[in-house]
Amino acid sequence: MKIIVFGANSPTAQLMIQQLTSTDSHEIYGLIRSNSDELYQHASVNYLPYAISQLEKIRERISNADVWISFIGASGLLKARKVTTLYSDSATFILREAQYSKPSRILWISSGGVVDNPNDGFFFKRILKPFFLKNMYHDMRIMEQRIIDSKVNYTIVRPPYLTSGKTPEQVRATEYFFTDDKTLNRISLAHFLAEELLNPTWVKKIVAVST
Repeated sequence: MKIIVFGANSPTAQLMIQQLTSTDSHEIYGLIRSNSDELYQHASVNYLPYAISQLEKIRERISNADVWISFIGASGLLKARKVTTLYSDSATFILREAQYSKPSRILWISSGGVVDNPNDGFFFKRILKPFFLKNMYHDMRIMEQRIIDSKVNYTIVRPPYLTSGKTPEQVRATEYFFTDDKTLNRISLAHFLAEELLNPTWVKKIVAVST
């Protein structure tokens, strides 16, 4: 299987790539903004420095893939707090290139926070979301709508707050969102994504995941 990973330097992307290379033989292209010695190395993984707005320059390498998956996003509360078009712009560029490179399917990582959940705790609802995450979630909603309106076979994955635990947890999955959203460690999300890449379950759907 040929897999293209956008934002391959993200922690969850790196864990997912490790999971994929430990189970089957795949041709994986990790798209990154710049090279780093800390990236996971494997004979079946090739890293490509790229600009998301100029994907046509690497079209030959990413065309005819079985699946694309995007981890593109801001890291840290300070970046998330700024007004951004990172998510919506990256969706636009990826969808534009998909018309030419024709992936069979595209997965996007969004967030459970894009939904206004009545059961969210006071700190998240009254402080974290309105003062730190409002702009990021706004742009994620635009991203999701552009994906839904497109003609691609998409899957949008909405994880909750991610932790750094090293032991895989049992993952629950449901369409759209959980009313009892909890946390999830990155390795568990990586395992869920690797399984979804290999065995599609949520095509043309938004899936929320949690413990």
